[in-house]
Amino acid sequence: MSELTVSTELLPEALVDSVERIKSFLIDAEEGLSDMAQLPEGKENEEFLKHILMLWTKVYRDFEKHADRLSPHLLSEGKNYVRQQLHPHLLRAPFVNRAYLKPRGYAGDYEMMNMLLKPEPMGDTVYEQVVHLLNVLPGIPESVRNRSDIMKDYLSVYHSDFAKEPVFRILSVASGPAWEVERFLKMKPTGRLQITLVDHDEEALAYAGDRLNKVAAESGLEVEVVLIRESVIKLLKDARNQEFFFEEAHFHVAYSAGIMDYLSDNICTELISYLLRSLHRHGVFFTTNMHPQNTERYWMEYIFDWSLIYRDEEALRALSPVPANRVYADATGINVFLEVKPQ
Repeated sequence: MSELTVSTELLPEALVDSVERIKSFLIDAEEGLSDMAQLPEGKENEEFLKHILMLWTKVYRDFEKHADRLSPHLLSEGKNYVRQQLHPHLLRAPFVNRAYLKPRGYAGDYEMMNMLLKPEPMGDTVYEQVVHLLNVLPGIPESVRNRSDIMKDYLSVYHSDFAKEPVFRILSVASGPAWEVERFLKMKPTGRLQITLVDHDEEALAYAGDRLNKVAAESGLEVEVVLIRESVIKLLKDARNQEFFFEEAHFHVAYSAGIMDYLSDNICTELISYLLRSLHRHGVFFTTNMHPQNTERYWMEYIFDWSLIYRDEEALRALSPVPANRVYADATGINVFLEVKPQ
């Protein structure tokens, strides 16, 4: 008896049926799109994608419902079965391929973030482009774009608050592509700025640094971009030995968006404490975490092999070593924000 047959027999019939419906949807979509040389344009494309998203939402949400009910002891069999059935139809789409294979060695690398932050058709065929878009448009991708908007607004507001400072200093830890900083610079803020990006991925730092320096030069801004290749764990390890990488009371805004999704409660609290020490006495720290109500949780885990540590508003608030200034969610309810100021 094959591994696939065994897995099917062990799994709940409702989950197997939901996977079969997704598989049928994808097969029918590929066949139906095979005669199209390219996606429609303008309003016609909007209506086309809206219709496909509506159909897609029905089948994948049914899968989410049944995956949520799967017994923990069947999790491995469930993931194997889902990937065996669906990966042949999904991995040709650029985002799905990169999310699952993780060529940079970790989930959520800067190129994945670029795909989420600027969703555009990618792929050699219309089918591949459509599957790519289905995975970068709704739900979590929308919350990631909201996060970028909110972070950009934070930078703008606090830049105004510190307008009289000789230099406005920003620190981003686990910075990735730093889209929010780039968008902030495109608003042409006045005065001198120092932007410090910290990331363990040298390629991500080089990418972000090049883009920020280009925007600064094109806009005639006085910006110093500081790139630091370092992991959060190494920063905290050094801090335990009283080796602090950043000058105390130095930054006006410090933030780390997305990294909390991968860190234990203790490490999160330690990181917040560390970054609060680096803040100007009137500065602000903010961070984010994905909420347990993520509507693509099991799709991410089963298809992308991408797991997160989820926290609601109260769980995120509890990470702060000092009373939080503000805790709230974005418009999707999926991205939770924590805002903390030095005490």
